[in-house]
Amino acid sequence: MANIGFLTRKQDGSYHGKISTLTLDAPIVMTPIDRVSERAPDFRVTSGEAEVGAGWIRTNKITDAPYITITLDTPELPRRIHANLGQAPGQNDPNVFVLIWNRPGTLR
Repeated sequence: MANIGFLTRKQDGSYHGKISTLTLDAPIVMTPIDRVSERAPDFRVTSGEAEVGAGWIRTNKITDAPYITITLDTPELPRRIHANLGQAPGQNDPNVFVLIWNRPGTLR
């Protein structure tokens, strides 16, 4: 697992922060959207003017803790990034969240 960003939840339900890897350092905003179907995303992810992904609210089956699963995809990336946004461990501010990425095919 790798921490690839921190986001802060705002009063309007959006999340603001940035994603940082060895080759990517970009601000992102997750804005809540009205779902049009059961499978539709709960959030639109943007960086500047560009839409770069989507997010879905999920619940951990073991702890019942909510988290957001995120898919990011842009022409600069060799493939989609799948990550999860959840409470940052040891963080005293309940509005600060960490973006965690797992390489596909690795054990969790």
